[in-house]
Amino acid sequence: MNLHKNTKIQTQVIDNYSAISCKKQSLNIFEAMTDFRNSKGWIMVISDKVLVTKELCVAYGIDANRVIAFSTKYTSDVFLTAQKALESKSCAAVFVCKDLLPIDQLEFLFSKSGQQQVHLGLFESKLLAH
Repeated sequence: MNLHKNTKIQTQVIDNYSAISCKKQSLNIFEAMTDFRNSKGWIMVISDKVLVTKELCVAYGIDANRVIAFSTKYTSDVFLTAQKALESKSCAAVFVCKDLLPIDQLEFLFSKSGQQQVHLGLFESKLLAH
């Protein structure tokens, strides 16, 4: 019984760290997104978890109707999704979880963002311990 109790507590601690990490990521993304709240065009966020909520958009003064959020659950090709967003004439910024793509694809996307004059921002999905 002691073993079961310890496993349950350990699982709960891991879930709490995951929730804290997710909230921290959301806040960092929204802080970066505020630079684009008055620009024309839409904003895309691609992550391994859904980080964007209507409530956070409102709290940061961002029009939720201009934000498109993709979880990896809903896109089979993160690279192609980000590339197509960067090529869109009406996209203001794309934020991608950098853990989802290899460095060569990230370099290509940065090159594409410079050509298209669309902001590309990266964020980490892992909780970093100090």
